[in-house]
Amino acid sequence: MGFLRNVRLSIKLPLIICLLAVVAISVTAILGWIDMRRQSVDQATSQLAFAARARAEGLEAFLKDATLDVEMQAGAITTEEALTSMGTGFQYIDKTDPAAALRRLYVEANPHPTAEREDLIDAGDGSWYSILHAKYHAQFVRFVQQHGLRDAFLIDPDGNVIYSVRKAADYGTNVLANPESGGLGAVFSQVMEREPGQVVISDFG
Repeated sequence: MGFLRNVRLSIKLPLIICLLAVVAISVTAILGWIDMRRQSVDQATSQLAFAARARAEGLEAFLKDATLDVEMQAGAITTEEALTSMGTGFQYIDKTDPAAALRRLYVEANPHPTAEREDLIDAGDGSWYSILHAKYHAQFVRFVQQHGLRDAFLIDPDGNVIYSVRKAADYGTNVLANPESGGLGAVFSQVMEREPGQVVISDFG
């Protein structure tokens, strides 16, 4: 403060006091901003932690409900009957290539758009498989719609996808032989290693 050396004391003291006041106000403002920012960060962190915890609890509840739904549907007598009888129908729909026959009837010749293939109840070919498809299809469509699922499958012990609600790419394929089955094939392998009635949860697209 060399410029204050020649200034009279009567002027110098008020000037110094003003400068100190400005410095004090600036420091207070900076400290206040830092504290406000810290509080904002703490609040944001707390909100994120709460949201993450709520999401985790919601996911856990969803998985519990989904597991219970699958256990009930899989354990239903009609589901067991459908798997057994449609498995037999699958074997006899075409002794040469039953998988190709399924896809021809319910995918390639399906009169409905791709997103509405489940609307085909009976392919009308008169086969035992199609008679059974018409018998059991509605219950699986209802199950998928009520629980907001993308699809539901019946897979025989050999890995053949003998039934699907949506009739997408997996329908009529073998999840053990088809490299494109991906997650579905992995889930099937895990299921076959478990005791009957146990549910496998897997995250795949």
